[in-house]
Amino acid sequence: MEHVRSLLTLETIRATSICTGMSISVRRYVTNKGDCFMITKQNNGFELIELIEMNEMEIDQYHPLAGSYAIVEKNGSYLLGYNSMREKGETPRDCAQRELHEETGQFVENLIFIGLARVRNLLKNIEKFNPIFYATVCTLHPFQQNEETIAIRLWDLKDIIHIDQVDLAILEYVSLLKLRD
Repeated sequence: MEHVRSLLTLETIRATSICTGMSISVRRYVTNKGDCFMITKQNNGFELIELIEMNEMEIDQYHPLAGSYAIVEKNGSYLLGYNSMREKGETPRDCAQRELHEETGQFVENLIFIGLARVRNLLKNIEKFNPIFYATVCTLHPFQQNEETIAIRLWDLKDIIHIDQVDLAILEYVSLLKLRD
């Protein structure tokens, strides 16, 4: 696994609060190019530790593997599908495609494996690895409300919305990958 490298690393730094002037701890993520962006603790009890770039064939070396992210981009905006667990015997890629279709009505065959998100459950102090897949599309299929999802939305990373902080960090990272290529 020597060629595996972390693309995004969590750092804790000391900073001075503008409001109080007091010294505070701040968490930030730093890309392998030195770019930084601030992230607060996620609202669902998890935090992103790092994103790991690797070949998809190496995925089974990481445990426990959890549900897959399927990130779909259309004209610079993102649709994110996520599943908390894979079905028995299902590959991470199959999980991403199935959940994307079940929850959003989208079927994308050309998902590209980006890597793994190493995530920590803050309450249980347990880590897991979520496979991340990405695709660009020209059009979205019509959405039909279902048991799991009442609506879908494309997001340009600019509008203020309520979003899980791990999801936000992964989306911001994917947008940085585009700049790198």
